[in-house]
Amino acid sequence: MIYYIDPVTGYGNQISVTLIWSILGVVVAILLAMYLLRSFGVYKLAKTKQVKNPWLAFIPLAWSFTIGKVVDDTAVFFGRRIKKFATWFCVIFSVSNLLAIAYFVIVYGPLIGYFLQGYGKGAEIWIANSEAAIQAIQNKGLVEYGFQGMGVFTKTNFVFPYGAGFKIPFYILQILSNIMDLVNIVFEITMFTAVFRKFWPRQMWSATIFSIFGLFPIFVFVIRNKQEVKPEDLFRNAYGNPYNNPYANTTNQNTGASKSEPFSEFGGGSNSDPFSEFSSNKNQNDDEPFSEFGDDNK
Repeated sequence: MIYYIDPVTGYGNQISVTLIWSILGVVVAILLAMYLLRSFGVYKLAKTKQVKNPWLAFIPLAWSFTIGKVVDDTAVFFGRRIKKFATWFCVIFSVSNLLAIAYFVIVYGPLIGYFLQGYGKGAEIWIANSEAAIQAIQNKGLVEYGFQGMGVFTKTNFVFPYGAGFKIPFYILQILSNIMDLVNIVFEITMFTAVFRKFWPRQMWSATIFSIFGLFPIFVFVIRNKQEVKPEDLFRNAYGNPYNNPYANTTNQNTGASKSEPFSEFGGGSNSDPFSEFSSNKNQNDDEPFSEFGDDNK
């Protein structure tokens, strides 16, 4: 039986094993769907950019190298391009995830394996993550699993397989995992912005923000068939042919307001003379800019 201590009331609430398996089933299904969406999205973008071995997008951890190659030429970190971004991102992403997996397997693997093998029938696991909850179960004959502060207590004959000498290595592993997680987050945000700047610039910031919260697989699948948008193309589509540049795109000109002058709504008179409202063609000599101060009856 598994119990969760309410951090406010201090009372234990039994968690149904069936409910736990149901939740795990839903989580696995969601993770699998996200994995497929991300893989297909990255694969199509890699094909568009003609990246070698785009099938690596379907390999766990290796997909990070593939998406890194897609944005290798545009990944910018604090205004500076990162050389060999794909390699760095793949290494940091892999190390970060492997450290997290290693910590979980080493610390909690023995206990999970004990119960999965059927030895834990009738045993109790109490999960507490607050001081009040821990105090509430001190009189229940429970033994803290692992080291102090892990928040897991058991009533079983299972013995924690690691001695006190493993405490410092565990803490070092946990600290390294946390540091690599932070570095990985920075590189992931850099990758998000580079991908959406290249293939979905109009929605770059909103897509990046939602991707930080785990929705990157959905967005990369949505943009899988988009072509790369170059900065000059984006500017030309937004403003047409600014300043009558004969080498720019003129397809949007002569439709309604002139697209060749993006500030035409603020001007008056002829576009060739933006200061025409300050001059008068009547009774003034164009060759004499100070004629208004002269005497016409000289």
